[in-house]
Amino acid sequence: MNILVLSAGTRNKIIQYFKKELSGSGDKVIATDMSNFAPSIYEADKFYIVPKMTENKYLDCILDICKKEKIDNKNYLDVFQKDEDSLSDCEIYKSCAYDIKSAKYLDIEKIKAKRRENALFLKKRLKDIAIFKKLKKEDCPLFVPIIIKNRNGLKKYLIENDVFCPVHWEKSKLIKMTKDDCLYTDELSLICDQRYSLSDMEKIVQLIKQWRELNA
Repeated sequence: MNILVLSAGTRNKIIQYFKKELSGSGDKVIATDMSNFAPSIYEADKFYIVPKMTENKYLDCILDICKKEKIDNKNYLDVFQKDEDSLSDCEIYKSCAYDIKSAKYLDIEKIKAKRRENALFLKKRLKDIAIFKKLKKEDCPLFVPIIIKNRNGLKKYLIENDVFCPVHWEKSKLIKMTKDDCLYTDELSLICDQRYSLSDMEKIVQLIKQWRELNA
């Protein structure tokens, strides 16, 4: 069963998880986005650049992709079309009370502090390959980008050890690069958001160290 991910954007992890689950099955993960600058489309087995969702030709384009890539689309498209029709006369509503209440309990400062703590840990332990050596006061990083030769080899090694890191940005065949190609061939983004602890960051550091020793 092939899987189609719409508006893939920066959802690299979703693409990676689907590819991992489908590994060895012969099935593919297909991604779409309106921009060829969306990093996650380059993680997919195949991708399509499509019109904006608000354009009339969007649905026809998706239907063509589903047919071409043998996507089981009947149930999805029935729901999609029903929702599309309902949006034509849709008013703007405020968020539900539950979402508003939940957002009020988010500790933004705690989230920022945890991200910074994780990022600083990675930068200190991997300072020879970290792109940015320092954090600005206002920085709230989601990931720490590194430059390393055989980036894809390291990425595969990390995946084998249940660590999933996206690439920002993989070199596009649609864009001619004339300089700084190392950003597109050697960059890997180490996720450091608030979901992870310092022990998780230490695991990443040790895996990278092991991989570098194995490939020295």
